[in-house]
Amino acid sequence: MHLIASYYSVGYYSLDEHFQILEPLGYKLNLRLGISSIWEFHDTIKLRPWSQVYFYYFIVKLLIFFGLNDPFIWSFCLRLISSMIGFVSLLCLYKLFLREIDFKKYSLIIFFLFWFYPIIHARTSSENLGISFFIIGTTLLINVLNNYYNKNLLKHCIKILLFSFIIGFSIVFRFNLGFFAIPLFFWLFYKYRSVLINILYSIGIIFALLAGLITDFFGYNNVITFTYYNYFYFNIISGAFERFGVDPWYYYFSETLSKFSPPISIIILFSSLFFWLKNKKNVFTWMTSFYFIVFCYLSHKELRFIFPVLYLTPIFCIFFFEYFKTLKVINFLKYFLYLLILFFYYKYFYQQTERFIF
Repeated sequence: MHLIASYYSVGYYSLDEHFQILEPLGYKLNLRLGISSIWEFHDTIKLRPWSQVYFYYFIVKLLIFFGLNDPFIWSFCLRLISSMIGFVSLLCLYKLFLREIDFKKYSLIIFFLFWFYPIIHARTSSENLGISFFIIGTTLLINVLNNYYNKNLLKHCIKILLFSFIIGFSIVFRFNLGFFAIPLFFWLFYKYRSVLINILYSIGIIFALLAGLITDFFGYNNVITFTYYNYFYFNIISGAFERFGVDPWYYYFSETLSKFSPPISIIILFSSLFFWLKNKKNVFTWMTSFYFIVFCYLSHKELRFIFPVLYLTPIFCIFFFEYFKTLKVINFLKYFLYLLILFFYYKYFYQQTERFIF
């Protein structure tokens, strides 16, 4: 499904995918004269990171080296690579949750055929790449700590630093994911009671953030730029965030129900709340609930802002079905969900549109 979605996906879900990733990429490839017309990259603002742009830049340069000069081939390859990274994140997530949830055959169908995954993974957006890297880094970090904690932690400091660096770089791709990293920091101390783990986790993220500033230095033509501060200042302090609209705190509840593939959205919303209530000590409860509360508080809201939460909803649905598996009505909902998943795949691949899921 990921391969098919990479081939058939066209355009973009949000304008940010084009103007914050692909347009700057075209500038670095000398396909356009400048990007000062994009306000986030203006010389007086400079609040967007360049790390994902350079990630794609070197991929395109490699394609050019092998004689592939068609921009449509570049676009397909970028979608394909992004999609494969997303699929790897699913495998990592599946392996981690095997410890906690008994994945039946129907669970595998819900998880690996969840229509949202191939569609978002085939996008070259910062939401996609950021979430994928964060899930990969987090799951690998927890697996290392679960397997080697209390055995010889010092031998695995390099792995902890590396996986924390991946988490940090996901924040560089998408600053919003910092609200995932903060509760993860506290959960690690709560779970393992080790100051060393938290120190290594913090060092890995700091190194990643510094690496992001280095790429921004080259991106903004060898000018030292504190992108993280600029992003915070212009969006929060100066109020630029609110210029795109102010929404009520319950926006994400109503928007999820009405636009995230109803009627499946009803199951998704209730199963998410149920998972949070029944798994208060789970790391993904800490991260997603904190993230969701923070973004309910922020004034401007878009459904894509909570994609990191929606990314984990198949796990929440599986837990919900497993918990109530003896009830006939739940079994009915489970099979009803199968049919809807097939329906949405039909709409996507035959009507070749992506907006229908929202």
